[in-house]
Amino acid sequence: MVIVVLYFVNPIDALPDGIPSLGITNDADVFALIINQIRVELDRYKEWKR
Repeated sequence: MVIVVLYFVNPIDALPDGIPSLGITNDADVFALIINQIRVELDRYKEWKR
């Protein structure tokens, strides 16, 4: 989570936000990836808890 937040606030980006539509799409992809990973980890935790 911390790495993703740092990725968003860091001015040096894989695809800078100044590139129309690609920069913001890249950030959205990273955000979707981390949300998906959190969901997977929560599901694994729920299964372990049972």
